[in-house]
Parts: sequence; C-alpha cells; structure tokens
Amino acid sequence: MFEKKASPQGTIYFESSPGTFTISLITNSCLKANGKCYPNPCNTYHDCNAIAGTCQPNYYCCSGTCSYTEDLNNDGIVNIFDLVIVAKRYGAKPTNPNWNSKFDLEKDNRIDEKDLLRVVERLKWVRKMRRKRHG
Repeated sequence: MFEKKASPQGTIYFESSPGTFTISLITNSCLKANGKCYPNPCNTYHDCNAIAGTCQPNYYCCSGTCSYTEDLNNDGIVNIFDLVIVAKRYGAKPTNPNWNSKFDLEKDNRIDEKDLLRVVERLKWVRKMRRKRHG
C-alpha cells in the first residue's frame, strides 16, 4: 500500500510492516532504488534502451503486480476471507490431505496460530494505512 504518490521526478515512497511479500512496479522507464537497478521479481526484464530509448545502460524496464503473502485468495486485498482460508486449514501438516504450503505462512510445516496471527497483523496494518490515507 503506497503512503505517498510518485513525485514529479518519479520517486515513490512507501512503508511496510515486517513480513515477507512481493513488491513489483509497472513502469515504462527505469526502476532505480538506493542507487541500484532492480529487476522485477519474475526475472523478466528488458533493456530500457531498446524499449524506451531514454534510459541509461544497465537499467531495466520492469512490470508485474504487487501482492502480499497474506492475500491467500489472490483477490488483491488482505481481508477476513484470507483469515478464513487459514482457519479452515488450522492444524494441517504436510502429511494431511488438506495441506497446502501456501497457507503455511511461517514456513514451519504446520498451519497454526502463528499463521493466523500473521494474517491478523497484516489486516491491522492495512487498516492503519487506510486510516492514514483517508484521515
């Protein structure tokens, strides 16, 4: 969730809570962060000189989507439905028929309260960011 929009120079500022998630940006120019070029997480990048004709060498055009690990139903938001998905699989281990490693958010080979808490923490963070944005 972006805290601020891009500046006229194309700089984007955002905050995140602790956790593992993917951030990707769609851009028609170069992506530069902290003085380094970053390719997108899908590792599908192109030479910007060939595509945009305006970038310096060794910079890349990137595309992709932004998603959180906690968005378990892939609807673009983290909400109560994601919590229900984990709750339905509570107690599952790799040997269980309803096991799916995607729902083991803590990657400890069991779906338990730590995984539920992870979704709850993301829900709290999303709510906090919405309040900040909308007053």
